[in-house]
Amino acid sequence: MEHLSIAKQLDARRGQLAERVTELALQNPFWEARFGAGIRERLILDMDANLAVVAKAVRYRSPMMLDDHILWRRNQVLGFGCTTGHLREMFAYKWLAINEVMPPHTHPEIYQYIEAAMYALSYQHGSAAAVTAVHEELAERIVAVSFDTFWHWQAAYGSDARTVARNDAWFLVDCLTDALAHHDDSLLGRYVRWKRDQLLTSGLSSVHVQHVLWLTAEAADDLLAPGPAADVRRALEHAASFLSHTSEASLALVEAQEQIVGEVAQQLVSIGLAPQPEQAVLEVGWYLAYLNDGIATSDASGLACYTRWMQQFLADQGLPDTPLRQSYHALGNAIMRYLPDYAARDATAILHAAQRVL
Repeated sequence: MEHLSIAKQLDARRGQLAERVTELALQNPFWEARFGAGIRERLILDMDANLAVVAKAVRYRSPMMLDDHILWRRNQVLGFGCTTGHLREMFAYKWLAINEVMPPHTHPEIYQYIEAAMYALSYQHGSAAAVTAVHEELAERIVAVSFDTFWHWQAAYGSDARTVARNDAWFLVDCLTDALAHHDDSLLGRYVRWKRDQLLTSGLSSVHVQHVLWLTAEAADDLLAPGPAADVRRALEHAASFLSHTSEASLALVEAQEQIVGEVAQQLVSIGLAPQPEQAVLEVGWYLAYLNDGIATSDASGLACYTRWMQQFLADQGLPDTPLRQSYHALGNAIMRYLPDYAARDATAILHAAQRVL
């Protein structure tokens, strides 16, 4: 019978298909960034096992066999920090590999099982379904109000910047959808914390990520009915709590932030370095965002990177870095005045490392 022959051919080519699917998957930097260089071997094994289930479903003419497997597998990979979108991406790569490796006459038979599995992954009810319906538009809104609006994001993402930003926004919405569907906001919280840690190495801060979560909630309010929008906002607010630093020095800086920002911003305005108080408050707020991350991670590279960005920003306008030097001097004085000694020491060490860039 034809379907038995197709199943045997799938089994015979499983190793080749698994290798090809993994090769395609690793074009997405997510896998190595999330799991390290050893992920290749793990993906090959996983793809081989999944293709075995596809072959079995074809052999027994049982779409449910593959559907049940993929739903079970999703419950596993969500716990590993992946999303439903990553599973869908893998099935797209399986289909590409099957088209390359399997004889053309086998494609229609195999495709119907893959199509059924993709449908099984869809969320059909509740707020998750509502977010799914606006997934693409919400992701585009996030990029428009973050990457397209703030030069920090453009500086951090580098080459192919908007494409990378769009991909990140898409998977943020995908993880949000999973969290809503599984009634587990910690799925989103753990994902954004990992993404924050990755973005810190590109020159952004925890506050940038918190800002994006807030902007996502605002965009969802525009696109969704009140019920789903409220669920989205609750999930995003819970996720934002995963970005807070809990060391004593970080908490001390947060407690004194309003006083430090107010004093330093006032000084910058009084000596003519900031034309508007609001602009001064915003800029000093960024200094403290990077300081807080630096204290929490014992790593000054974030503030140092931001310092270089600002140096270049000023140079592009034909200006010296004198405003930065004076800003950091005023910030250092405020830190010593408003922070307890143990926190002041940590903050000053980060600030001095950034000042050495100047």
